[in-house]
Amino acid sequence: MPRHRSSITARALDGLLQAAKIAGALTAVLGIPYGVIQYIQKDHQNRVEQSIRFFDKFNSTPMTTYREEINKIVSQHADKLRAAATSPETLEKAVLEMVKDNRNLEAHLWLVMDFFDGVTVCVVNNLCDAETVDQLLAGRARDYYEVFYPYIQSRRGGRNTSKFAIGLETVATAGRRQKQAANR
Repeated sequence: MPRHRSSITARALDGLLQAAKIAGALTAVLGIPYGVIQYIQKDHQNRVEQSIRFFDKFNSTPMTTYREEINKIVSQHADKLRAAATSPETLEKAVLEMVKDNRNLEAHLWLVMDFFDGVTVCVVNNLCDAETVDQLLAGRARDYYEVFYPYIQSRRGGRNTSKFAIGLETVATAGRRQKQAANR
């Protein structure tokens, strides 16, 4: 009888060892993809959080002060801008006069444009999430880009190679370009 027991015990031990090997292999095979998925999710979460930090900065002082000043001046010139919108030339003249006649406007605009340059660098370097940036900031970027497009073009001197306000343009138009590409 003892011999029979030892053969059962040996077979049971062999079976357990085989099961342990299989479990170890399955853990490695399934654990690595799980770890990769966890890493990707955490990386995405970090990019979203960084994007939200930019949104918080955009809605905090001093950015809100700059934006309030810009919006106040645009509101004061709204009728003149609407009347000038009959042609690109008259609109350009009205926008450039508005910027020239309001000494702080240009400085505030540059600070807002610098902000969007930073957002763009963050997205390009994969530190911010492009979709989150689009959802949180693209609407405001479009507002500034559309109103001040003649000023931006004037500062670029008609050169498509100029990088002036490229961050503002990128954030303002990136989501729109992605949607147009998806609809093709």
